[in-house]
Amino acid sequence: MKKYIFLIIISFIFTYCLPVYSATMVNPFFAISSDLEYQEIKENLNDNNHMYFQWGRLARNNEGIIQFTDKMYFGISPYDNRTEYGFPTKIAEGEHFEYIVQPGDSLFSISRKFEVPHFLIAEYNELGDSNLISAGSSLKIPKTEPDLRNKDDYKKGFPNGKALFSIYFDAEQYKDNKNAAIEFLNMDYHSWDKYIIQPIVNTVDKYKFDGVVLDFEAFRDSFNTNYYSVSKRTGLKEKYNNFIRKLKDALGDKLLVVIVHPTNVGGYFDGYDIAEIEKISDYIILMAYDYRYLQKYTSKDNVPAQLHGKVKTIESSYNNQPYVQPLWKVEEAVEELLKIVKNPDNIILGISIVGMEWVKYKKSVGGKDYFYYELYRPELTSIEMVNSKEEYLDKPAIYRKIVSSNNISVEKRKELIKNGDVPVEIEYHFETPESLYIKYYNIVKNHNLSGLTVWRLGKGSSRVWNGLLDMFPNDENGNENSGKNLQHKELTKEEAIAVILKVNKKFTILRFFLESLTTI
Repeated sequence: MKKYIFLIIISFIFTYCLPVYSATMVNPFFAISSDLEYQEIKENLNDNNHMYFQWGRLARNNEGIIQFTDKMYFGISPYDNRTEYGFPTKIAEGEHFEYIVQPGDSLFSISRKFEVPHFLIAEYNELGDSNLISAGSSLKIPKTEPDLRNKDDYKKGFPNGKALFSIYFDAEQYKDNKNAAIEFLNMDYHSWDKYIIQPIVNTVDKYKFDGVVLDFEAFRDSFNTNYYSVSKRTGLKEKYNNFIRKLKDALGDKLLVVIVHPTNVGGYFDGYDIAEIEKISDYIILMAYDYRYLQKYTSKDNVPAQLHGKVKTIESSYNNQPYVQPLWKVEEAVEELLKIVKNPDNIILGISIVGMEWVKYKKSVGGKDYFYYELYRPELTSIEMVNSKEEYLDKPAIYRKIVSSNNISVEKRKELIKNGDVPVEIEYHFETPESLYIKYYNIVKNHNLSGLTVWRLGKGSSRVWNGLLDMFPNDENGNENSGKNLQHKELTKEEAIAVILKVNKKFTILRFFLESLTTI
């Protein structure tokens, strides 16, 4: 308990009381439903906080070619299933055309037909109830355009901040046995340029982005599949290097940031030549989260077949790790990466503030009860509002709330019941300003990393964002690059106590806690 109090006090000291040392970056991802949270936190942003707008993706088109697209809501083919990563859309001024509703039409089918979001059609036609359209009636179908208001607002408020265009892609295995990464990495230079590189560069230039983030996930140096020849399914790491070089050359003086997976995971994604990527790119983001691995029911367990594949337990053990970004794994990931890279100031540590809601279900089969867990990802704000005691878990450095069956509200129980299975307990794992500080301040500071990047706006809370954005003070000169190659001073416990006792009287309420630390 005393150790915990001490860490919280030190967090308070560094956030509000200590001399200013650096302008370490805290860069949010702006992606899905991020608008409202951006408006809530933007007054705490500054020119040192870059913003990553994840509004593009690579996808397989109808000809089987991997291409770039920024189309939101509507896929470019049946293989394109990540349509959330596209430009937000708004109604363009002026033109529209009339459509006569046909028998069997719905607002959703009309939306798909013309690739105009259904909610924009409803808004344009002032439809209070989208189910009220009828055959023979006339609908105005508006033209649409990318909605760049939040990006433009960010650049207006923070002219020295960098607005980067983030592009998502992963090594998806398609139903026809083709693999997205293998298809992409075996494209020739002309095809890369035609379908991916030039469309990306054109988008960056057209909408005045300051650079590109490559969020290309789950890459391997080789894949074990008989569908492809050995030459196509191996040596993929160098092929990715070649693509990054081509893109960087095409971007010119624009920034290029590349996301990589950590190496401290069993069977990790080894398709990233980190040493070479450091030479080519401006920054590397180490995505040091999603460390969960959980035991699931199998046919070897004496349970009904309906439970096969369900999570058996979320208790932490050697074979079961339920936490997204436990402290020891994050530290280990950074230490392993720093054995490879030459300049730690080229590294930005990727973190997640998405909360975890583990629901324990009871399934009754043949008069016997069985239990399993399902994972949901609510907004952090809703977790903070849950009326249950916060418990700090020291080893993973995360907070937990447990809601017993008797305390699950009627509304929540109705929301969670599925196929007759009843929720009997809810366990939340989530970050707070304190846990984030304990976990990340010293890692970034001690290793001279350039800062943090945070997934994502729309899943956090004002409390957590304010804590993150206040974690690293700005340098006195406001130099955006001053986070690089700086030496940070570490305070001893005694020095920290001395500093806080010298500050304004409004902090004297902490003296009681400080006195309790003398025996730590």
